[in-house]
Amino acid sequence: MSVTDDGKGVPASEIEKVFFEQRPRAHALLLLRRRLQELFGHSFTFAVSSEVGLGTTVTVRIPLQPPYEVVGRSLEQFVTEDGELAPSVLSHK
Repeated sequence: MSVTDDGKGVPASEIEKVFFEQRPRAHALLLLRRRLQELFGHSFTFAVSSEVGLGTTVTVRIPLQPPYEVVGRSLEQFVTEDGELAPSVLSHK
């Protein structure tokens, strides 16, 4: 997913400072990057490119099958070797 604006843009060398530097009020992109890190670990890509006078593009790539956990346990514990839901899961509907 990519989002592009046609704003002022920033020099490429300033992207980290402008969008991700620690300060009293965090920029929304810093907060988004932190949240993606919490959810997907190293399984996502978060890139910002910008050019003065042309705007900024933010691109996010997330995995289709994230490593979700259910009550602290991996979903793999709820699936049989055939890829079906385990009987114990089906009985708790």
